This record gives sequence, C-alpha cells and structure tokens, in this order.
Amino acid sequence: MNICLVSTGFPPENGGGIGTYIYNLSKGLVLLGHTVHVITPTDQGVYSLEKMDELFVHRLPKKSLSILESYFPGIRWSFQLYQLIKKLHKNSSFDLIEFPNWEASGVASQLLLKIPVVVRLHTPFFETLSLDSDQVTFGDKMVCRFEQWSCKKANQLVSSTRCHAKTIIDRYKMDISDICILPLGIIDKNIKAESTKSSYENFKILYVSRLENRKGTLAFLKSLPLIYKQCPNIQVDIIGSDRSHAPGNIKFRQYFKQNFNDLSDVVTFHGFVDDKTLDRFYNNADLFVVPSVYESFGLIYVEAMMYGLPSIATKGGGIPEVITDGVDGFTTDINSSEQITARVMEFTNNKALLTNMGIAARESFECKFDYLIMSRNTEILYKATSVGYHS
Repeated sequence: MNICLVSTGFPPENGGGIGTYIYNLSKGLVLLGHTVHVITPTDQGVYSLEKMDELFVHRLPKKSLSILESYFPGIRWSFQLYQLIKKLHKNSSFDLIEFPNWEASGVASQLLLKIPVVVRLHTPFFETLSLDSDQVTFGDKMVCRFEQWSCKKANQLVSSTRCHAKTIIDRYKMDISDICILPLGIIDKNIKAESTKSSYENFKILYVSRLENRKGTLAFLKSLPLIYKQCPNIQVDIIGSDRSHAPGNIKFRQYFKQNFNDLSDVVTFHGFVDDKTLDRFYNNADLFVVPSVYESFGLIYVEAMMYGLPSIATKGGGIPEVITDGVDGFTTDINSSEQITARVMEFTNNKALLTNMGIAARESFECKFDYLIMSRNTEILYKATSVGYHS
C-alpha cells in the first residue's frame, strides 16, 4: 500500500505524543513492506523531504492568515496539507490517508479529495478546553466543530482505548461500532541488559511530560514534600516543557520555588531534553510518576514499561487500559497527592515489590505494546478500509 500519515510533529522536531505515535507506526508499516509518506509541520521555514528506504518525511512550514485564524484556527494548515497531498497523490496514488483528530487537519482533504481516510482519535480539543481554559472563544468552538465533522466524515475511526472511544461517541452521538480499538506501541530500544539504577542509595523518581493541568503536575508537586518527609533520600527529575498553569497563572518551576524551595536539592527541573539524555534518565530511574487527569491512552507509560519501570498514574481516561493496577503499576484517584504519596511509599518500603512490578512492566510492553503489534493491526485495518471504500 501507498500510505499518507499526517502528524503534528515528527522526531527529532516537535515529537510529542502524536509525533511519537506516527514515528513508530511509519517505521512499522515500512518494515511490513508498505510505502509511507509522513507530512508534518516544521519550524525551519522551508519545505524539506527526507527519504529513508520507503519512508518519505515531508516537513512543511505552516502558514497562517491572522484574521481568518482567529475565527477558524488551523484552516490554512488544512488547505496546505490538501495541496501537498493532492500533488503527491497525482504522482503516486495514495491508497489511504490517516489524519489525527487534533485540530481537524484533515477537513480540506476530506472535503476535496476522493481518498479513503482513517482518523485516529487522540485527546480531542473539547477535552483540553475543559481542563486548560477558563474562557472558550469562537475559534475554540469552531475547532471543536471541525474535529467532530472530520470524525463523522472519516471512512474509519480508530481509538487506542475503549474509554476514549466512549468519550467521543458520547460527545458526538455516534455508535461504538463506528470505532476500531487499536492500542499504541513503540519501538523497543532494548535497553535492559545493564542496570545503572541507584542501588537504593537514592530513590529516583522520574516525571516525563509537559507541566500542565492535564498532566496532574500540581498534584505531583504537592506530593513531594509529603514523600520527602518519610523518605529523605529521594531524587526527583522532572522533564518536559513548562506551561503557565500553576496557581496564579505562573509556571510550575516558579510555583515550586515559591512554595517548596527547601526541596531544591532533591528536585530538579530539566525542561525539554534530547532523546539520548531522556534514555539515560529512564535507565537510571526507579519509579515513573505522571498522575495525568486525562489521557486518551498514555504512551508515556508504555515508554516507562519498555525500561522496566513501574508507574504511578491515575484512573483518568484510558490509563487503566494501559496500566494494570497492582501488576505493572498503580492507578490513583485524580488529583490526589495523598494517594500518590502512599503508593510511592509502598515502593520505597518494599524493594521486592519494586523489582517484581518492574519485571511485569517489561513483560506488559513486550506482549501488548511493541510497535510491530500495533503496525500489523493497523495494516489489517487499512486494507479493510481501502477495500471497503473502493468496493
């Protein structure tokens, strides 16, 4: 098949959850014998094309029309995608396009091109607004409407979890049978032969995600003084870009300094780091903690599993379909610093529990979340969608 995948980013530039998913899927589909074109925005200002075997990565600078964008955010980008896809399709026909639901980038192509479309359901804009925005603008409402139209217009919808699928069908008044459930997966870096963990001299807690409301950052930070009081040998590494979501609309690093500066010796904010540095943090950590309020899936927990790290997360969204509570991690109530603290202390007081859950986490990754499992299931879905469209 000749497949087009549209993303919001593609490593090493602007990865994020969607970009990481598309990276892993594209690599898997190429390995299975397909030709894949990835189209992704770039900040470099000029169009570029990268070719790796049968993977073609088109990095396209985003254009915007300021007046129009205030009413219809993303509409210019949607038409940019349409123009490039139309050009590529003319030279070598696509069998199928996959768009993310995020900001409805597929609207123009779905309206103007006769190519079967799969829409992958990531966290929708309406869910983000409910967590991160106090004031909803006309443009925000239009993005939500465009996302709904794109989903209803798609030849096939796919979600990573049943819970997230239900969120969508309840909002859009659809039927659960309209959505195929395919969990995500990532490429195994196979970093399990050597252990550079702390040997319990320091108990190393790792947070990897954006610092924002949806990720439960505040609940995590509030748990740290409680944990430190009972376990003063903790070392906490916080990795991810910081947003002004802390109380007072300030960044979390500033909030932490104002309120918990006495913990500055054991808590380090690293900001964004490159992949090699991130690998080192994962490999050195004892425990992964990101208590997200909502995740449509939670690819970050799969990354932790790959390194044999048990996770402490929440019951928000589709997370319980990724982490099996009490087996490869724990899921707490949302925004509960007390429960986060209690679960961390279970690990600090029980080395066997930490070891056994780490082993279980690695097994979960190998059995359920390897990228080739995801790619083979997606291949089946694509072929069925394409045949159904042309029949």
